[in-house]
Amino acid sequence: MKFWPGWEWRKDDLREELESHLRIAVEERMTQGESYEEAKAAATREMGNPPLVADVTRASWGWQSLERTAQDVRYALRQLRKSPGYTVTALITLTLAIGANTAVFGLMYALLLKSLPVERPDRIVTVGLLIGPPAKDNPPSDGTSGKLYDTLAETNPKTLSGLCAWSKFPPLNLRDQSGTRPAQVAQLTGGCFRMLGLHAALGRLFTEADDKLGGGPQGYAVVLAYDYWRSRMGGDPGVLGRALDFQGKKGVIVGVLQPGFESVNIGEKPWMYVASEIGSERHSAGLMASTLLGRLKDGASAAQAQAELDPIFTAAMKATKFHFYTMRNGQMSETDEAHLVVVPARTGLSYLRQDYVEPLYLIEGLVGLSLLVACAYLAMLAGTRALARRRELAVRVALGASRQRLTAQLCWESLLLAGAGMALGLLFAWGTSQTLVKMLDNPGTDPLEISAAPTGMVLVFALAVTGVTVLLAGVIPAWRASRVDPSREIKEGELAFSGRRPRRMGSWLAPVQVGLSLVIVVIAALMSTTLVQLLKTNPGFSTSGVTLTRADFMSGVAAVKEGEAAPRRPESFYLTLLERIRNTPGVESASVTQMPPMNGEFSITQASVLQPSGAMREKDMMNPTVMPDYFRTLGVPLLQGRDFTTDDKEGAPKVCILSKSAAEYFFPGQNAVGQMVTMGTEAKDPKRRVIGVVGDTLFMGYRDEAHPTLYLPFLASRGNQYLQFAVRSRSANVGDAAVKRAFKELAPDVPLYETLTMTQMVGSSVSRERMVALLAGFFAVLTLVLSAIGIYGLLNYSVIRRKREIGVRMALGASRRGVVRLVIREAMWMVLPGIALGGVGAWAISRFVRSLLFGVKPLDPWVLAASATVLLATAVVACLLPARRAAAVHPMEALRME
Repeated sequence: MKFWPGWEWRKDDLREELESHLRIAVEERMTQGESYEEAKAAATREMGNPPLVADVTRASWGWQSLERTAQDVRYALRQLRKSPGYTVTALITLTLAIGANTAVFGLMYALLLKSLPVERPDRIVTVGLLIGPPAKDNPPSDGTSGKLYDTLAETNPKTLSGLCAWSKFPPLNLRDQSGTRPAQVAQLTGGCFRMLGLHAALGRLFTEADDKLGGGPQGYAVVLAYDYWRSRMGGDPGVLGRALDFQGKKGVIVGVLQPGFESVNIGEKPWMYVASEIGSERHSAGLMASTLLGRLKDGASAAQAQAELDPIFTAAMKATKFHFYTMRNGQMSETDEAHLVVVPARTGLSYLRQDYVEPLYLIEGLVGLSLLVACAYLAMLAGTRALARRRELAVRVALGASRQRLTAQLCWESLLLAGAGMALGLLFAWGTSQTLVKMLDNPGTDPLEISAAPTGMVLVFALAVTGVTVLLAGVIPAWRASRVDPSREIKEGELAFSGRRPRRMGSWLAPVQVGLSLVIVVIAALMSTTLVQLLKTNPGFSTSGVTLTRADFMSGVAAVKEGEAAPRRPESFYLTLLERIRNTPGVESASVTQMPPMNGEFSITQASVLQPSGAMREKDMMNPTVMPDYFRTLGVPLLQGRDFTTDDKEGAPKVCILSKSAAEYFFPGQNAVGQMVTMGTEAKDPKRRVIGVVGDTLFMGYRDEAHPTLYLPFLASRGNQYLQFAVRSRSANVGDAAVKRAFKELAPDVPLYETLTMTQMVGSSVSRERMVALLAGFFAVLTLVLSAIGIYGLLNYSVIRRKREIGVRMALGASRRGVVRLVIREAMWMVLPGIALGGVGAWAISRFVRSLLFGVKPLDPWVLAASATVLLATAVVACLLPARRAAAVHPMEALRME
């Protein structure tokens, strides 16, 4: 215990005191006439063994167990320093295994398990909307309307102590001296802060009295987010009372929110919070963009709240005859079957959960299997290392060491490695946490603000993982290694030949390791095949050289009166803007749409055609509005007829363009050009003439089918003012610069959002599959490497241990090729049972990933065969060096080593 100087001083004093007693006893006997040698021998016999006396005396002091622990730690450090290869290999393995588990759990905890930093989060519930019958593929939606909030709030529910609406739509744009830019603003009803139990760090929070049409005398009340106030405004307390301009609507800063809370939507980080009445569609019944949150009263449950609220909603629906659209089996359909669903919201809300909950659990399962593979590898490594030290252990047992003491010393090596591996693993998790978050982030959306760094519960999880690792890879092998027979081990020697080969731990750990590795490889192969199959799907448009820039023309008006929409600009403005973009060098074509493919937005219209038989054929269709040159810009083939022109505008004959599937549905075996289609959503003059047919395109993603589509001319429609400018150019930079230059010259007051390439848009539709495939592939490679090293270590030790046996075989006529076959056969006895075990595991687990697959079956024989072949090839490669060493054994040298 050198770390405690007082202990060493007491040991020195004890040693000096024993020496003094012995010296006095010797001197007394010498005065009686005995010689020095006789006196010392007699005094020693009388006193006893001085070191033993010292040990007994120190034991009476206490703290002896601590001293032995310190000795074991020092001994373990010396042993690890003497074996740098083993130490480095074990540290790298533990770092990757513990770090990967911690990083993935950190993401899962932040996204799925972490409670909201509000008062009593276990009482918070969300009021969702279930459209259609309950089903696994039809979960309730968090999005509801502002009108629904008004209906429920008016009834003052008895089961809720508070109810509020939280929304980000319609988007608000902040106008200042530098121009107009999109702002990340959350729109809250007045009682939201009070219901959540939040407080102000500066000033005050707005209440129900502030949330009214027009706001207060200075405008709508605004509360700044704490991080935004600190980073963008320098923590200036003088911001209170500062005026803000939201596209002509005035706001005034009344306070700063407390630190720690950002949003009820996980990953959302608003700059500021504004009273909800600022939204032009705050009381709309059709805009499902609000999140309804409530706080249960003490004693009330979510089921009781649902039983109270759902009848209120049902009655309101019947009174207004409101209908919903739902998508089932790739088809849109109208329904009046809808119910309110009240569910706990302790962990907040996130649109990512529906898409990523299964992949995250799958990845956590994979890293768990990887940890078991790592533990099996380290257990075999520790067991092999202990076998190599069996003579040392046997000598220590012969000298009186107990089995518990040997086990403790061996365990300390594993504990030190695990502790260092945990520290490095936490650094690994901290460094990779944001990389995992970026895998969830999609281009074109607000940045995903999730902190998955190891803190709190994640550290507890890392400690638990480390404990499991120590138990599986340290304690169990150490206990087995301490079971030695001193007489046999000392007699036989390190390279002794024995007619029987005892069953070592590696003989059953290796097949388990191989089996777990095969499961991971199969899952990685299935997810990689899914990604490849998705990317091979033809989306119906070209992805190269096309950029999309979103423009918000709602803010182009100096002032917008409450309850009124922004007036649309004249057609000549859009045509001039497009012409300016097209005339930019490097730009091939440009157009405008309100609904580009693969961005998750869609609009539905009902169309019908009167058949020659007199029957009416109807269909719900996608109905994007586009400007001329749209199809050429996106590379959508024009199959029949013509494109829209600048003459297809208001006052001109009504026209439309059909997709191939729509034309085949309405006019099977006929030429659709020139035919008439009736649009059910148009009350006056609903008939339109088909002027062209284009190829089918995927709007919702690669997994979706090509929906029948009816394209309308933008110049003849009155759609929303959020437009996407599509540009085909020689590079993305050229297209981006062309749009920004044109807007700067012709529409400087219109804010532009981030420019995205069509490749990015398409890539975001497979972001989930790409993340799972990449992570599964990483863990598959990791487990293959660990399996290869484990097999190599076992075979290498086996060759060393059986060196005399191999020498005898070669002396009796065995060829080098036969010795190589002997080593490979021994490897196959470990690998083939493992492959069989892994096949059973893959069969059991693959059923749970069925919903994540595309274009491949869970038990695809080619995938299973390829995975087994890869694992078998890895094992063969791991055999080569031990087999070569065995074949190089010289018979005479091996026999002389006895």
